[in-house]
Amino acid sequence: MPDPPNNSLSFRTRWRRFPLLLTRGLIDRLDQIGRAFLARHGIHDEPVLWQPPANLLDGLDLPRPDPAHLDIDTLHQLVSSGQSPLPIAQALGTDLRPFATPRPSTRCPRPTCLPRRSGPVPPAA
Repeated sequence: MPDPPNNSLSFRTRWRRFPLLLTRGLIDRLDQIGRAFLARHGIHDEPVLWQPPANLLDGLDLPRPDPAHLDIDTLHQLVSSGQSPLPIAQALGTDLRPFATPRPSTRCPRPTCLPRRSGPVPPAA
């Protein structure tokens, strides 16, 4: 069965759910691959994933809550219940932006809340 076109509802739905399916092992493996890619291109002093410091937003009147203040336990319960991202965001009083990045929090999710992989993480190249 061919993959759906990038503009199909099926593709967009899978794309939106992708961050919710990342396991700690997969995130770590993607970081390894990213570091190896940067190293192959002579970049040794840059992080794989960068974001501006949170204090850059100090004093701004922002329209939505800070994703760093989301209730992680509630987030894990909602994800484990199988809800889709939009109802989860609404229940947490935010929009989908905190869920649009692979790693909205640097804290490791509790292992009991992570989905199980069907196979091992491939070895580092």
